[in-house]
Amino acid sequence: MSYSSGKPSASSRRIHVSIIREVYLSLREVEDYIRKFEEKYQISSADFLRGAELRAQIPEDDIFQWEAFIDHRAAQRSVEEQLHREYLKTLKRESRESRTRSRFEQDCVAA
Repeated sequence: MSYSSGKPSASSRRIHVSIIREVYLSLREVEDYIRKFEEKYQISSADFLRGAELRAQIPEDDIFQWEAFIDHRAAQRSVEEQLHREYLKTLKRESRESRTRSRFEQDCVAA
């Protein structure tokens, strides 16, 4: 008669760990993925977000991915707009400094 401790042996206790990779997508790539969903389901992203009855016909995995891409696009656009605003501020600042320098140089020449 043999008794088992109920614990799996060391060889059968292997743990499978899947590695999560970080993937950085450009705004263009994100928009391409969104366009693919819109073409696949023949609805716009706006209709997808508004229409509960439309969403009920879409698999949950696709809903999750589509929403994630839409959120990602919004975040990327926000960062892009902020970066653009900051860039424009530096141009305005440089332009002001240039005008001030130019006036200073004109005053020096006139003196």
